[in-house]
Amino acid sequence: AVLFNKDREDSNWVVVLAKQMSKAFQRVRKNAEKKAEKKAARLAAASSGDGSSAGNESKPSSSSKEGEKKKSSSSSSSGDQKASKEGGKKKKINIKLKRQKSSASVGDASKASSGDSSAPTADAAASATSNDSKPSKKSKTKLKLKLSTASGSDTKKGDDTPKASAKSSKTPKSSSSSSSTSSKQQQQQQQQQKQSDPKDEVAPQQLPMNPSRKAQCYKIISSLKRRQSSACKWFNKPVSDLAIIKDYKEKIKNPTDLSTILSKLDKNQYAYIGDFVLDLRRIAANCLQYNTTVDDSFRPLAVDFLTTAEDLCKFFIAKVEAPKVAYPPLLYCWPECIKAIDELVNMTNPDDNLQTAWFFLHPVSYFCGGAYPDGYLDKVKNPIDLGTIVQHLVSGRYRSAGAFVADCRSVVQNCNAYYAGDDEGAALCEKANRLYGSMEKNLGELFLFDQSDKGTKAREKVASKYMTIKKPEKDFLRDIMRELRAATYTDK
Repeated sequence: AVLFNKDREDSNWVVVLAKQMSKAFQRVRKNAEKKAEKKAARLAAASSGDGSSAGNESKPSSSSKEGEKKKSSSSSSSGDQKASKEGGKKKKINIKLKRQKSSASVGDASKASSGDSSAPTADAAASATSNDSKPSKKSKTKLKLKLSTASGSDTKKGDDTPKASAKSSKTPKSSSSSSSTSSKQQQQQQQQQKQSDPKDEVAPQQLPMNPSRKAQCYKIISSLKRRQSSACKWFNKPVSDLAIIKDYKEKIKNPTDLSTILSKLDKNQYAYIGDFVLDLRRIAANCLQYNTTVDDSFRPLAVDFLTTAEDLCKFFIAKVEAPKVAYPPLLYCWPECIKAIDELVNMTNPDDNLQTAWFFLHPVSYFCGGAYPDGYLDKVKNPIDLGTIVQHLVSGRYRSAGAFVADCRSVVQNCNAYYAGDDEGAALCEKANRLYGSMEKNLGELFLFDQSDKGTKAREKVASKYMTIKKPEKDFLRDIMRELRAATYTDK
């Protein structure tokens, strides 16, 4: 690093840092060498001490008792001096001994109760190495063995308490296994509940609209118009075509558009910021619910609009309000769910080439003059259709893929439940069963996506609070330059 950056003016900080690191390495090396020298000196002193003691043992035993006392006192004093020299370097061992005081005291108490009077004194002498014993290699091995096999050394002497502790140590395994099985059962029950209840909502915090949040909403609208200019041309104003306005109002219960949202912002008609996000989502949901012809060109526009709107809301609202939850998040695999519904929308009958899902795109009441037929609600407990599923999906009501799948299956199950045994509804049941066959294939692919790496990345993307901005294309930038060059003004 020094050789590469020493001649670079903008990399002087790298040179300074590298030199500091090299000095630190030298200090570490010197300290290691000093420790090695001290260890070698200790070993030499220990070996010389063993040799001198052996020589003293070989001498004749004609010395007096006073001489023996002097030798023992001198050897103990030398051992204390060595222990005092090395006492500062054994802090880690002392900490380990303190941690094992509780187990040692239990062992001492058990030994004392068994009547072994010599064992407690030996254990106490072995544990007090910093004051009474010589810190040699043997003492280190004794300490390690004592720390690692404290319970085993107690069980050899026939105490009952270690056995009980061993039994108690085995019981948590069975309890953990039983708890794991119970937790698996709970997870399965939760998944079944999610599949059976498609409207499992997680209520977000009701964050009231204020000037700062209102400013963030204006930023979202302006960014949407820049990034989705082609889609915003269709979503900027309310639907006013006289040819479809009546049918549109019958199918769409909550119509909205960008100009209506801006008007609500100007008039302070949004009480909570979540209501603003819901209106943005409804623009895409209404488009997907109404434009249901085979290979409809408006459906991809709605998906692109919703994708950009979600990214902008995540950047300007969710990231700013974190850790508070300002609005319910969409299901992480909502684009795949829309693709599965598109496959059903694009299906046609083999005999007449008409749309198979036509009678399943809207509620039954729409086809029956605004009311359900007699006895329908008695046989069908959960009326649902593909258009309502889209509204639930885009508004953020589904919390799991299983809830979405359960509603899709209910569309077919409701038809078979109502027309069971009725010859007039045999044609509808046949279409419903054809939809079910295609549905199972698409839903199987959805489950595979849920377990794949792409599904994991999609979950992580939804959990993150950052927006990914794609690199603009060159044609887009050239169009901007042409518009700027062609711009004129009138000098008044």
